Amino acid sequence: MSNKRTEIVIPKEILSYAPPPPFTFPLAKYYVTSFKTDLDALKGMLPDHVKPMPDAEDNVLLQVNNFATYWEAVLSLPAVFTNNGEETSGIYLSQLYLGSIVPEGSALPMMLGQVGAGYPKRDAMFTINDFGGKNAEVKFERWGTTIADMKHEMGKKVTTLSNLPFGTDLSNLTAFLLKAIPTCDGRGWDALQLTTPKGPCGEVVRVNKVETTINGDVVLDSGRVLPVKEIQYSLYYEIKDTGLTHAEILIDYLAK
Repeated sequence: MSNKRTEIVIPKEILSYAPPPPFTFPLAKYYVTSFKTDLDALKGMLPDHVKPMPDAEDNVLLQVNNFATYWEAVLSLPAVFTNNGEETSGIYLSQLYLGSIVPEGSALPMMLGQVGAGYPKRDAMFTINDFGGKNAEVKFERWGTTIADMKHEMGKKVTTLSNLPFGTDLSNLTAFLLKAIPTCDGRGWDALQLTTPKGPCGEVVRVNKVETTINGDVVLDSGRVLPVKEIQYSLYYEIKDTGLTHAEILIDYLAK
C-alpha cells in the first residue's frame, strides 16, 4: 500500500497574493544604455553554459524601466548560451533593482519574478526626475550605496530599429536568467536553472536617441565595481502591451 498522494490540497489563502499569469503592461517606458567597462571587472558574472558575446566581452547594458506601479533597473551582459553544440545569442540578466511608485508597487513583481521565471530582483531606493522628459535624472541606491547615478538628455526620434547595437533593440531580444531558489535549511538549492522568459514583445510606439552620462562607477550590491569607460549608445523606448507569460528551462543544473 502506497502513501503517495496524487493530489495536494493548496488552500486558496496561500495563492491569493497574486493573479496567475500572463502579466501585461499597457504602456512601459525604458531607458537602455550600453557602456564599456574593464574586462577584469566582469570576471565570474556568467553562469555555466553562458559565455561572453564575441566582440562585446567588455560591454554592459544598463536599463531603467517604468512599469506604472514600480521602477526597475536591469544590469545585463551580451552573452551566448551554448548547449549540445548549438548557440543562442541574447543578454544575461545579472541583477534587477526595483522600487515602488505606489505603496506596495514593487513587492509583488519582485516576489513573482524571483520564484517564477528566476529574475534576480531586489529592492532599491529610486530618485527620479522628468522620466521620459527632456532632461531626466535617474539615481538608485541600496542600503546607502549608490548603484548608478545617470542623466538622460532626450534626442531625436528613431524611425527604424535596424542596425542598432546588440542589446539595445528591445523589440526583439532573448534574455537568460539564473533561477536560484535555496532549500529550507539554506544549505542547498531547491531550484538551480538557466531559464529564458517568454511573453509578448508588444508594440513599439516611440524610440528616441538619448545623450546619457553616468556619474562615477556602477557599484553592485555584491560589492562588484564596474568602471564606466565609454558610453556607446543610449535609447528611450515606449512600448504598449508587453509582458510575461512564462519562462522556459534551458538547463537544469540539479538534474542528474
